[in-house]
Amino acid sequence: MLSYLHGFHAGNGADVHKHAIYVTLLKRLADKAKPFTAIDLYAGSAVYDLTASEALKTGESVGGIAAMIDSRDPSLAPYLALVQAANAGGRVTVYPGSPELARRILRHGDELIVNELHPREAETLRRWAKGNSAIHVHKRDAIEALTAL
Repeated sequence: MLSYLHGFHAGNGADVHKHAIYVTLLKRLADKAKPFTAIDLYAGSAVYDLTASEALKTGESVGGIAAMIDSRDPSLAPYLALVQAANAGGRVTVYPGSPELARRILRHGDELIVNELHPREAETLRRWAKGNSAIHVHKRDAIEALTAL
């Protein structure tokens, strides 16, 4: 059985760096007229509650997104704007993972393929994507998904 759940680590320092780069790349693709498809092989749950017991147990978001949300670094601005848009009022209690960040960048005609092997995470991902025809959810091993897709 799979045991890794990203909810324990959501919003940590590695997420901040990874997602800032991811948003920059997707926004560059969105600057072009041609539609694009993004593939996320390790999608997780898409959105994380930083007040949930899992996130509070490790507290990793304190040294990650909570420490960076007020950054004035212009290279982080597009990413931080998306994180702030997912949170009402200024305090970061919701962390948008890579699928949610991508969803917020997609334009008409763009597509997002998300993959997650963990059964509970995959089901959460399916509920999150329900009704959005631009998002396709797969539950596969990442290498299998990469070669199949």
